Amino acid sequence: MSLDPLAQIDLLTIGAIILITLVTLLLLRRVCLLPLIEVMERREARIAAARRDRVAGEAALRDADAQVQRAVAAAREEAARVSAGIEAEVAKVRAERLAQAARQAEQILARGREEVLLQGRVLEARLHTELVSSVQGTLIRMIGGADESAVRYMVKRVMASSNAG
Repeated sequence: MSLDPLAQIDLLTIGAIILITLVTLLLLRRVCLLPLIEVMERREARIAAARRDRVAGEAALRDADAQVQRAVAAAREEAARVSAGIEAEVAKVRAERLAQAARQAEQILARGREEVLLQGRVLEARLHTELVSSVQGTLIRMIGGADESAVRYMVKRVMASSNAG
């Protein structure tokens, strides 16, 4: 036996170690990493779509607010034109129209807010469900399983912190 460290290296063993390492890396990439990356990309796409929907909902709410403002402005203009006539009758008509415009504006605004709120809740519920299933699927693949209530709790906490921020 030689004391030279380079003479003690068995090339077959080194080659086997390299081959086993490469095969292990390829299997890990195919079985773990690629599916995980795919799940994360789908999740990101769903989040982006939900954000776009939220922006669209907010734009609809702003449009509804502008429509309410135009309706109120139109009602005030009409009341101002009528005020040139009989003052007592004009005051009565003006009060009625302003009240009606305000009720309509409140109804339109309330409907718009309800629609946006409902859409937000639906999207949030869908996002929650998809996040739970994605996280659970990922945990099953990575560690063989997880407590569903714990996963739901973690997803709920993450969503609450992202909504607060």
